[in-house]
Amino acid sequence: MENEELTPQDSSAEEKNKQSRRDFLKRLGLIGAASATGAAAIYTGLHYQTSKGDKVKVLTADNRLVEVSKSELKELKPTDEYYQERGREGIAGKRWVMVIDLSKCRNARQCVNACQSAHRLRPY
Repeated sequence: MENEELTPQDSSAEEKNKQSRRDFLKRLGLIGAASATGAAAIYTGLHYQTSKGDKVKVLTADNRLVEVSKSELKELKPTDEYYQERGREGIAGKRWVMVIDLSKCRNARQCVNACQSAHRLRPY
């Protein structure tokens, strides 16, 4: 075995192999980041197009009037149980009184029925 010297072609081939792995990983990272950025831009554009629709004024639970696009609204169909629970809990910090003129009361319980039907409460 004689002293084998690396020719310039052999050394450049080794360097090329080392660099190609490194370059491959760099390129892979750049392509991944670019595709993630592109996907985010497309998603944002589509979301913007759907939210550009007609605006509707809505009254919030804390009595503020806000504008919301129609695409963000969803229909809520509460059940009787929901109204019952909400009617029984009442509003925090508030007390309600029902005044009845007992001279006109004939014990027909019409006032109780009217209250329960107005507030969608089942009779006891």
